[in-house]
Amino acid sequence: MERKDYYLVDIIKLICAILVVGMYCGPLLSVNETLNYFVVNILGRIAYPFFFVASSFFFFRKLEYVAGLKSKENLKLLRNYIIRLCVLYIIWTLLYAIVLFIQVQTQMIVEYTMVDFIRNFFFAGSYYHLWVLPAMIFSTILVYVLLMKFKTLQVLEIGIVLYLIGMVINIYGSVLLKVPFIGDIIKVYLDVFVTAKNGLFFGFLYTATGYYIATSKFNLSKSDLFKRTMICFLLVFIEGFFLRGLGIENVDAIMYITLVPFIFYFFLYILEFDINFSERFLTFRACSSLVYFLFPVFIVILNVLPFDYFSWPFGSIIYFIFLLILAVDAAYLIYKASKQKQLKFLRILF
Repeated sequence: MERKDYYLVDIIKLICAILVVGMYCGPLLSVNETLNYFVVNILGRIAYPFFFVASSFFFFRKLEYVAGLKSKENLKLLRNYIIRLCVLYIIWTLLYAIVLFIQVQTQMIVEYTMVDFIRNFFFAGSYYHLWVLPAMIFSTILVYVLLMKFKTLQVLEIGIVLYLIGMVINIYGSVLLKVPFIGDIIKVYLDVFVTAKNGLFFGFLYTATGYYIATSKFNLSKSDLFKRTMICFLLVFIEGFFLRGLGIENVDAIMYITLVPFIFYFFLYILEFDINFSERFLTFRACSSLVYFLFPVFIVILNVLPFDYFSWPFGSIIYFIFLLILAVDAAYLIYKASKQKQLKFLRILF
């Protein structure tokens, strides 16, 4: 794929970070439950796949494929990318360990032990939103290794199989737990690994998709991509409301099968847009990560204040706006502060 900058991706990443914030607070609950479901369980489901595809795309387009994936230069790029993700994960884990300690001590979280923390650190994320970092680390390494041995389409096929298995656990697991034998297998898996929302079952396919987009040429016009994106979005809409009809509305049930083709065409579509560089795009890039990493802190803060937000008229919207203002302002302040020479160490946060 032609090497150029794709600044629209930075804008969409910030929008996706905002959608994730909305997923965890139900922004339209006080207005209309169906509209809130659409925002949280349809639009919100786009965010995580987009994060994985975007991160994978930008990593794999840096590689020099003439030299081969086993070359020292490419392996160095992989190592640096993984180290960066590991540092991010450790830093934010340490910060949220403080939040967890306070929540346990004040009994905001009960029956949480050090064993739970260690298990979650490796398998489910040290805090509920941090799961994306170990998932990206694991899926990138696994995709990279398999690409040394298999063709791109074979890796994608492996990813599809894993995703389908993960989807069964992630979305239909609560139903299948009641089925003899299958339910026992799922229960044992969840007892050990906590979730299928991880680098193997979820992240692998989207990471492989990012690689595929970064290294392939597609003879599709912008209008064709738009049509396919809209058709796939309609399918996401149908699947989402089908699951609602089944009574599956868990915020963690994110592995829709229709998201796979939607994200593929949607990402290709936005890559077709050429936007002239502006300094604000670097701000969007940093703030999208910081908003995502910071928002749970402000959920905790807002929840301990003596206000029953959801009893107010339009209370869910007010709560969401408060939360978003706090997260965005904090993200922007950290980003601007990191540009100062004496505070450049803050860049480690994003």
